[in-house]
Amino acid sequence: MVKALTAGCLATCIVASLATAAHARSPLQVGAVTPELLDPGLSENTVALLRGASLGDTARVTVTWQRGQKRLDPGLLGDLRTGVGLARAKGVDVYLDVYPNGSSQTPLTPSAQADFAKWTASIVKGLPALRHVIVGNESNLNLFWLPQFGSGGQDLAAPAYERLLARTYDAVKAAAPTVEVLGGALAHSGTDRPGTGRDTHSPATFIVDMGKAYRASSRARPIMDAFAYHPYMERSDLAPTMRHNPRSKTLTIADYGRLVSALGRAFDGTKQKGSKLTLVYDEVGVESRIPPAERDGSTGLRGGPNALVSPRPAAPKSSMFSLPTIRPPAARMRSTTTASCEGVNALMRDPFVIGTPASAMLSFNPTVRPVSRPAGAPSTEQRRRNVL
Repeated sequence: MVKALTAGCLATCIVASLATAAHARSPLQVGAVTPELLDPGLSENTVALLRGASLGDTARVTVTWQRGQKRLDPGLLGDLRTGVGLARAKGVDVYLDVYPNGSSQTPLTPSAQADFAKWTASIVKGLPALRHVIVGNESNLNLFWLPQFGSGGQDLAAPAYERLLARTYDAVKAAAPTVEVLGGALAHSGTDRPGTGRDTHSPATFIVDMGKAYRASSRARPIMDAFAYHPYMERSDLAPTMRHNPRSKTLTIADYGRLVSALGRAFDGTKQKGSKLTLVYDEVGVESRIPPAERDGSTGLRGGPNALVSPRPAAPKSSMFSLPTIRPPAARMRSTTTASCEGVNALMRDPFVIGTPASAMLSFNPTVRPVSRPAGAPSTEQRRRNVL
């Protein structure tokens, strides 16, 4: 079993697990993906909003790398230091996600990978309040990593990513030994078929191939302290409790056992933890719509006005630019804040099974007028009671 720690999610999460009594002492933390931490003018208000809605446990912020970079822009690093420091001072645990800025920037050569590792280490060293760094973003998709396949159909992405992760792990640990390095951050699905025009790997295949590359390297130390993952459902009307066919190339929330199994097959018996590696769901979301009674003065992301939240998610497809509501299908949503939002996602830390319903909506646009009292996330005490 993957060990239980804590994490965050911006909407509805009540956590339970087949855990020991030790697990029960660590309730789920809830938070948000917060690009506002990069803007000193927004950081303080954003943290206040998070805390006011019981979402102030944790936050994730992202910076991307371009080929040739060895240092982050000093101004941006200073702004990030301010945001992370402010968040930590208020009790918010921040995760920093670093990855190439699109597949055209994939670091493939030893020189490029050394630059990326040096860049990451310099950022971590410049953020004394930071405790977690995630390396990569959906490297099993051609949108973020190329090439995915070789001319013979072999997996090129997973071995190359494994080398980058190992090099970055070493650089970060040299700069800040206590910072947790998270690998993976994989997308929930892939085809494992080259030549389709959208070359992708399924998460299980990618993980196992990472393990093969790690074993072939004869490395005598880990490459990550935890594993990040994006367990999106294929559509917003699918319950997060839905399990996929064991032969499916998709792994989402209820496929937890298959994800742990893939990690075990990849790494168990080596210096890198596998089935006992901490699992972090650092991004997940659904699209939905605003209830009719809450539509006054609201704006949505895709469908113009009034297209954000509803008692039942109505949009046909999940999106990372969405407000997540993770809950049992029969759960009735509580009253929400009607608002526009950008890039809001969930972040959760292993282990969890969906339990008692709750929901929370939060506006990251302070100019939007709330039309009802924010529902708020479950309190710390409620989360503690729901961790078994």
